[in-house]
Amino acid sequence: MKKLMAMLLVLTMVLGLSMTAMAEDTAYSDTSTITITKVFKDANGGKSPAETFSFSSLTCESVTDAAAGVTKDNAPIPTIGTVEFTEGEATSDGAKKEATITLPNYTSVGIYTYKFNEKAGTTAGVTYNNDTALYLVVSVIEQNGKIRVAAVHCEGSHNPNASGKTDEFTNTYKSGTLKISKAVTGNMGDQTKLFNVKVTLEAPSGETVNSTITCSGGSDAGNNQTIAANWTGTKEISIKLAHQDTVTFTNLPEGVSWSVAEADYTSEGYDAAVYSIQEGDIAAGDADECTITNNKVATIDTGISMDSLPYIVIIALVAVAAAAFFMRRRRSADE
Repeated sequence: MKKLMAMLLVLTMVLGLSMTAMAEDTAYSDTSTITITKVFKDANGGKSPAETFSFSSLTCESVTDAAAGVTKDNAPIPTIGTVEFTEGEATSDGAKKEATITLPNYTSVGIYTYKFNEKAGTTAGVTYNNDTALYLVVSVIEQNGKIRVAAVHCEGSHNPNASGKTDEFTNTYKSGTLKISKAVTGNMGDQTKLFNVKVTLEAPSGETVNSTITCSGGSDAGNNQTIAANWTGTKEISIKLAHQDTVTFTNLPEGVSWSVAEADYTSEGYDAAVYSIQEGDIAAGDADECTITNNKVATIDTGISMDSLPYIVIIALVAVAAAAFFMRRRRSADE
């Protein structure tokens, strides 16, 4: 009996030590990756372009509480992936996707602080966070003879006295619209005539228009067209407008410039076209409007020259007076 009790006591002690060791061993779990969230917002109800957001390489800013000889210059460096959004994925509330930061193999304890930035893209209408430094803080400890990553977080500002932890970074797509309308005036203006108009769009310098732009409206079916994405420089679009027609360009990225030029119809008797505004730059949420007015007036031939009318009236008065004189004279002769 004593022998059995002794064995049970030993077994209890062994199990207790094993559980304690296991508890200490699993107090921290190894962390090999961390994710940060990209939020892509559509500010103006357009259709966001396909976009890949990328980041600069991480650089070590500081190492504290580390073993002797470990500095920021020889610290291991994490790597970070990209985030891809397809066309139209951005929403007014913000669509979310994650970028993965892969941690290196640490061989020394310490608190490692890394700095990185979002790279500036070249997509027209998209805002980037390239001017804002981001920080990754990795806490590495020793536990039971093993080097473990105990905690990792990102922050938008590195200030030991402030709580700046965050894992979300927002980009926004901004767009606007352009409306071009027609007015035909004058007694000889043909309000059924289709006038040829050229619209020129210009991408912001150094940027690419990756948005799909649509053009629609007006009497002519050819006005309904799509301007495909992925272009730089200028893009010319031809439309036709009759009286009271309006053609609308939607999903124009912020910063795109536009100008309008109508064909010359002065040889047909029209005055030179008058524009309410002929060019401009698209701003977020704005609806630019251009009205083109064509006027044509002609003198109507009524058979009587208005320049001769005063003389005709005088002659008529003289004839009436002469007739009255002769009638009075005849009446006097009869008496």
